[in-house]
Amino acid sequence: CESGTTFKENAKIKATHARNNLPKQYSDYIVIADDSGMTIDALNGKPGVFTRRWAGYEMTDREIIDYCLEKLNNISNRNASYVSSFCISFPSNKTVIIEDKSDGVILEKVKTQSMLPGMPFRALFYVPKLKMMFHEVRKLSIADRQGYRVGHDEAMKKCIEAISNYI
Repeated sequence: CESGTTFKENAKIKATHARNNLPKQYSDYIVIADDSGMTIDALNGKPGVFTRRWAGYEMTDREIIDYCLEKLNNISNRNASYVSSFCISFPSNKTVIIEDKSDGVILEKVKTQSMLPGMPFRALFYVPKLKMMFHEVRKLSIADRQGYRVGHDEAMKKCIEAISNYI
């Protein structure tokens, strides 16, 4: 169902698919779908929506990690963003797309203790400002984040606002 070329497109495709396949008794429900992933500045935004197929075939988590590190070998600009896109599909078929991002860098070496199946960049995405892995930042209170914005949380706030304005 992820045939788009952007996170926004994929979120909309998913929301539209879900809306079109809702049982009749749920047609007045609000549908929310998302797509997210990593974009790396020095690689012109890759892997983007193509993370699993980045090398031209279906890759394992370890292959994604190794491929990323190989692509960034000897590259000093390791800036990256974790992009979160949401599409809200209202019963009227109106859609609202919301996107935000979290900034960080790709480490030069994998942090194996941070690996989690299905989330290869969890072991590579680091937030220098807070000196911790992104997945660790997400566990912090807002105050402890020292102004660092977690894009997924910010996008969810905007989703709640959009739904509140609808109902």
